[in-house]
Amino acid sequence: MTRAARLRNRPLATSRNAEQRAQLCFAAGEFDDALAHNTAALRQVSSPSLYNRQSGILIGLGRYAEALGAANQALEHGPAYPEALFNHSLALLGTGDTIQALAVMERLAGQTPQNSTILYALALQQLRAGRCNAETWRRFDYRLMQGRAGADLGCLGIWQGEDLTGRTLLIHAEEGLGDTLQFARFVPALAGRASRIVLAVQQPLVRLLQGLPGVDQVIATGATLPPFDALCPLLSLPAILRTGPDTIPAPTPLACFGAAAVPDHALPGHALPEHALRVGLVWHGSPSLLDDRHRSIDPQAFAVLAGIGNVQFVSLQKHEPARGRLPAALRSTDLLAGVTDFADTASRLQAIDLVITVDTAMAHLAATIGKPVWLLSRQNGCWRWMQDRRDSPWYPTVTLYRQTKTGEWGPVLQAVRRDLIATAHAHLNPGHSSHARLATAACTVLSSKQAIVIGPTPPGTGVIAPAVVTASA
Repeated sequence: MTRAARLRNRPLATSRNAEQRAQLCFAAGEFDDALAHNTAALRQVSSPSLYNRQSGILIGLGRYAEALGAANQALEHGPAYPEALFNHSLALLGTGDTIQALAVMERLAGQTPQNSTILYALALQQLRAGRCNAETWRRFDYRLMQGRAGADLGCLGIWQGEDLTGRTLLIHAEEGLGDTLQFARFVPALAGRASRIVLAVQQPLVRLLQGLPGVDQVIATGATLPPFDALCPLLSLPAILRTGPDTIPAPTPLACFGAAAVPDHALPGHALPEHALRVGLVWHGSPSLLDDRHRSIDPQAFAVLAGIGNVQFVSLQKHEPARGRLPAALRSTDLLAGVTDFADTASRLQAIDLVITVDTAMAHLAATIGKPVWLLSRQNGCWRWMQDRRDSPWYPTVTLYRQTKTGEWGPVLQAVRRDLIATAHAHLNPGHSSHARLATAACTVLSSKQAIVIGPTPPGTGVIAPAVVTASA
């Protein structure tokens, strides 16, 4: 039992006790208990630190308007309070005031130019705003000082792009599975910069990424490392390659070497209908992510999609029983039974026409192999999906459906239903459908050296086919 858990139900004797318990619960991610203890402490003593912690707790709970109020109260006591300014920016971001949030974070970074946490947060907000330039990517490297995944190797010193002729470069994955899939596209550009390139990735991705162009060996993170002369965290490659908004490489066509299609008769359950639009659904991410409560959806909410003609729903949810089941009215089939890694999953995805998913690694995998993806994004979504647009500069086949209010998935799924009805109808006439145009665009992008240009979102509803321009990858 954690210390926070042992203290949770003890009587509150003093404001100091309540503050200590709030701090422990907050550090443990137990935000509801932290809020109760911190609120109790605030009833007895008013202080900037308590208001600032109240703001951080409320941010963790997704109650951004209240968090903004608490941060403002902390700043009334100390206008130059860096921690309160930090939470003030995050709360503004959560309420949707992204311009002001970025302005506050930029001001704070100017006041504390050596604070790695603030500089990393600034990079995330700048990337969200579309500032995908070399300076922002260099600032993004401050993540390695936050005790995040991969930081243990990153502290040994990072390769800066120097010539490694006759030597070996180790590139290691960090963060989550989706991050690895997203940033793997940068590895082929390193061909010729080292005599040998070794890529260390999470075990479920090893088989999928074997054969990645320019890579001599793929190993699992945590395995015994081969000899190497220089190392580089995978997410540092955009900075080394001086990536700009018009030079983001297209996704590496993993379907060409990591995943062979599985014939319908070999799929679990019954064969999928030949003429129906095959729609895969994913509603839950990894519970290890602190913000998973906001990005995941109760699978019963997908009942709104029932009754749409010419659609066969398929569950692409890993460990489905532990994370709830889709409504019986959807008559769905579980397509992931028996999969062991992402190469298996990619092969099953060959049978799918469209993937509708929350922000998980499945979105990255499906989009990387060229499948149309409708991504359901929480209101305060991840930096990579940017803001105020429905397409993505990272994946030509992704269409974003964004919450307008934290926790409210109803309007999002109603919009999905409307567009799915139109797409299913068009699927019967593929020569005239936006679905077919998107599939064609995806094949073109994945088979050529193209970079995606950040520009205005094309008009229209349903599946959006973003514009691309030919450039050297």
